[in-house]
Amino acid sequence: MICQETEAMAKQGASKFKNTPAPLAATMIIDAFESNQFHSYVGSDAKMIDILSRIMPLRAALTIQPQMASLLK
Repeated sequence: MICQETEAMAKQGASKFKNTPAPLAATMIIDAFESNQFHSYVGSDAKMIDILSRIMPLRAALTIQPQMASLLK
């Protein structure tokens, strides 16, 4: 039952937000780790969110929170 609900939520969320496929994200993270990079950005908005959260943490949280909340509906 939980698996079906999770799959339904994933399908619903996939239509709202662009996602990086898990195998590609894993490859990007492993490549960054192996090349001793300090940061690994996965997704088109990751670098922007990182910069925003360093400059204006509250603004970043207020920007991200509604998007994350919408994934739970």
